[in-house]
Amino acid sequence: MQEETCIPGVPCVTLRENTERPKTLDVGANIVVGSMAKRILEAVKYTYCMGNGWNNPFGNGKSAIRIFDLLAYEETR
Repeated sequence: MQEETCIPGVPCVTLRENTERPKTLDVGANIVVGSMAKRILEAVKYTYCMGNGWNNPFGNGKSAIRIFDLLAYEETR
């Protein structure tokens, strides 16, 4: 879910001690807090104020259109 929430601009609070998605941390879309209730509440409160002005590190969301266009082009050749 960490990547999936990053793409549409929804902040993510990860309830683990680490993440295999460091790009989400680098752009500020994700906060890793572990399982302590106090840290979870602080992070959730923070995400309500932080906005979503990060750059999506996973592309522009138009790969399906580009793939379709390439396949359609190949079929007409």
